[in-house]
Amino acid sequence: MESGSTLHLKGGIVRVMENSEIIVEAGGKLIIEPEASVSLNNASISGSSESRITIKDKGELILTGLNGAGHNFSFIGNGYFSFDRGNIFNLQASAFNLKGAGKNTRFIRLNGGADLKLNDRNLKLENGKIEYVTGSRILGENVSSVQLI
Repeated sequence: MESGSTLHLKGGIVRVMENSEIIVEAGGKLIIEPEASVSLNNASISGSSESRITIKDKGELILTGLNGAGHNFSFIGNGYFSFDRGNIFNLQASAFNLKGAGKNTRFIRLNGGADLKLNDRNLKLENGKIEYVTGSRILGENVSSVQLI
């Protein structure tokens, strides 16, 4: 998705299949509503083939919420969200709830120097692995609840 383009998922199921990727470039936006289901599918859990959604420098991922509800994702295989340095993570829901496919299966990758900012939001990460590359971090200011299950 190039600068000025927006992919707005309002409902249904979006399947990113084996060896496929959605890339949100600088100036592009991916908006995911709670009614939409995002499935990152792979034929193998081994990591030899991967599907992912990558948010590049100045690319924006927007997760909306209804009436303050959290936002939930469920993953199949070893698909994951990848965040580059300078990404824009716009969490409009009251919570970010992410459920993966297993504790050894990556569901978030923070590339070198990337920050994932969760200010004023609750965080629940369940049954998945976060991969940090040098200089990357998850930041939370005024976060009232963090659960790593």
